[in-house]
Amino acid sequence: MTGGGARRRFNLGMRAFFEAGHCGPGHVVDVFNMTHALVTELGREAVPLTYDSVHWAGVVNLIKAQIVLNDIASELPDANAQPPPLRRI
Repeated sequence: MTGGGARRRFNLGMRAFFEAGHCGPGHVVDVFNMTHALVTELGREAVPLTYDSVHWAGVVNLIKAQIVLNDIASELPDANAQPPPLRRI
C-alpha cells in the first residue's frame, strides 16, 4: 500500500474527469477519503483488511457499498413526506 500521492492524484483526476461531464451527466460517490484514512491511520495494520496487500477485502468493500447505498437513498423522495395538495382546475 504505497504510492499514496500517485493514488490521490489519480483519484482527483478521475473526479475532475467525471465532474467535467466527459461521460455525460452523472453522480459521483467518492470513498477515497475513507480508504485513505485507513491507510494513513493504520499503516501496516490495514494490510489484514486486504486480500493481497493492495486490494481491499470484504469488510472494507461492504462499508464502501453502504456509503453508495446511503447516497442513493438520500436521493429518494422522503417516504413520510406529504404529497402536494391537489389543485382544482
